[in-house]
Amino acid sequence: MKKLFKGDRGIYAVIVMLALVSLVAVSTTLGRQVIVGGHSQFFYMFEQLFILIVGFLLMILMENVKYNTKVFRGFIMTMFAVSMILLVLNLIFGVEVNNSRRDIVLLLFGKKFSFQPFEIVKPFVIAFIAFQCYEKFEKINASYKDFFVYVGLPLLAVCGMIAPNKLSTAVIVFVVSLILMLVAKIDFKKLLCLCGLAVVLMVGYIGVDMIKDNKDSQKTELSSESRRVTWKNRIEKFVKPDREITQEDHVTAIGNGGLFGTFPGNGKSKIFVMNTESDFVYCVLVEEGGMILGTFIILLYLALTFRIIKISLDSTNDLGKCLAFGLGFLIVFQSFIHIMVAVGLLPVTGEQLPIVSKGRTSLIMTFMTIGIIQSVGIGNKKEEIHENNG
Repeated sequence: MKKLFKGDRGIYAVIVMLALVSLVAVSTTLGRQVIVGGHSQFFYMFEQLFILIVGFLLMILMENVKYNTKVFRGFIMTMFAVSMILLVLNLIFGVEVNNSRRDIVLLLFGKKFSFQPFEIVKPFVIAFIAFQCYEKFEKINASYKDFFVYVGLPLLAVCGMIAPNKLSTAVIVFVVSLILMLVAKIDFKKLLCLCGLAVVLMVGYIGVDMIKDNKDSQKTELSSESRRVTWKNRIEKFVKPDREITQEDHVTAIGNGGLFGTFPGNGKSKIFVMNTESDFVYCVLVEEGGMILGTFIILLYLALTFRIIKISLDSTNDLGKCLAFGLGFLIVFQSFIHIMVAVGLLPVTGEQLPIVSKGRTSLIMTFMTIGIIQSVGIGNKKEEIHENNG
């Protein structure tokens, strides 16, 4: 068992506990899925369990791959290129729901299978930037041209293809990438320039979208459902919430739970709040498990944060530091954004709670990401053993 599970035991413990919470969360939010999907509760429970097992096996596989080899570098660069292609295909062929393209649907063996390119690209763009900062540090810091060629433009391209369909994910990727580059000691002036360019592009996109809507009066009804208007409505509801519309107030679920909760299965928020199995799963967990469960979940993510920071700090390799920190911060940042939305500290973003929320692509990619972090930790142990023997 020690030869198979070589990674950080604290991370293993956190992952197992979050996976158990995930099974409870999915089982208690199945009502709407059973009605819409037409499958039994056991189908969705088995599906979640199956994905968790597959994800855990993928994590074990990735942690046994040395992160500082040419093979791993080739894997990251190839998958980054593939994920970029998937983003382009999503813009063209992605299934459109509420003016947003988030899923690519494939027909295999007579059945439809869907996946989310946004979830696939997230860890690979962070790993790509980590490799670029490690391998081309001097060039990136030497000139603005090399900075944008090797890091800036690829990052803007990824975020630019994500933002029109899921702005929150684009912001998370951009912020995590900026912080990673700060940790890698990239020139701060270049990062400010990148931020300025990103703001200009975003303002330009919004301006073009507004002009497009104004030119065609027939699109008035459609524009009310556009992503730009959706962003605006979410911000307005956050700043000036209408407490009379309790069906749209997911924060009430937090208050209903009290200290000990209403017990699993007795929550009411899953009846009137959409996507409680994914976007608002923390609300249901706190409502049915109380603040005790809510606090326990936060402590689990904090424990995961500390273990990842330790792995990053213990690495004597700059690449290991950047990989562990960047990928770890990606998971933790998304986790606390989900929680802050649930308690009403941020506008609705639609971000899932890593490992806990029901999902396919997001779960698989999260486990793979943790596997890479564990690989860095295993490398640290080998270096320590080598130094002690020396």
